[in-house]
Amino acid sequence: CDITKEKAKEYVEELLLEAQDRGFLRKEQVECIDKTLIVKFYMSDIAKRIALADEVMKEVPFTQLEEIDGESVAVQGIIDCIIREKDKYTVIDFKTDETADGQKYKEQLAYYAEAVRKVFGGEPEKIVYFIKHDKQEFL
Repeated sequence: CDITKEKAKEYVEELLLEAQDRGFLRKEQVECIDKTLIVKFYMSDIAKRIALADEVMKEVPFTQLEEIDGESVAVQGIIDCIIREKDKYTVIDFKTDETADGQKYKEQLAYYAEAVRKVFGGEPEKIVYFIKHDKQEFL
């Protein structure tokens, strides 16, 4: 699963050209994309982990009732990524913040983890990945 930076750059260029050819992105959009961030992500430990997972679920919507301040409240969201490695689930939330502070997202990831727990059982691992910093925090 190790890849050189040069191969990663080539791969990202190919992906973006294909997205443009298929009409998913316009040329102007492709030109504005910071390709170095995509290359860094592609070479990151979290990307390798996702690539090797037994199952990958992307943009998973959920709705659940939560007790908040004595009232039942419907909590809705979309989980960026859930991976299954053997019988262990991990919730991954991607952020583009200028600063990498995972504690800001502790409550959000707790809701995601509860949704995963209700569907799959067990306690999922919770990771916030800060794209601009190539940094992951385990919550």
